[in-house]
Amino acid sequence: DLVEGLEQMARPLVGATDSLPGVLALVLVDSGMWLIGLHPLALMAPLKPIWLAMLAENMNAAATGAALPHLATREFFLWFVWQGGSGGTLAMAILLLRARSRTLKTVGRLGFLPALFNVNEPLLFGVPVVTNPRVAVPFVVAPLLSATSTWLAMSAGWVARPRLDVLWTLPAPVGAFLSTGGDVAAIALQLFNLALSML
Repeated sequence: DLVEGLEQMARPLVGATDSLPGVLALVLVDSGMWLIGLHPLALMAPLKPIWLAMLAENMNAAATGAALPHLATREFFLWFVWQGGSGGTLAMAILLLRARSRTLKTVGRLGFLPALFNVNEPLLFGVPVVTNPRVAVPFVVAPLLSATSTWLAMSAGWVARPRLDVLWTLPAPVGAFLSTGGDVAAIALQLFNLALSML
């Protein structure tokens, strides 16, 4: 069975990806690539089948009433770690709205609405984040903290694990709520992570 053979070959990748060290490594790679001016989309493309396989297993488990086996699906990153896009830039857009610099405030106003829908290129190139060592630390640390808090909350069972694939351009609270099957605690976690990123 070709499909079964491919699934067996991917099992070690799923195990490595669906762990806290795997999640943190992926966040580091994503942030690092943006900081040097490379879009990480090409690097993330091979992860899509793995994320979809994990999500499908979560869907099947939810349909049968079993415990959901996976945490680090694509939705884990989209709605809880990369709010507003890579680096958790929705928090930056909110902070820029109160910036003293008129230029940065304008970038914040122009970048807020797209960031609300997970499009952060106006911020990445308008601030700029790309090749800017001044913002490198928060751009890396904010998603690492969000990934850790999300991993801990979902591992403890305080927040439902992702089980549904929803449109990636939804605002974060809506996406978090829908992807976890309507868990209100997901919205609370998403807002906690947003506040953490702003700090």
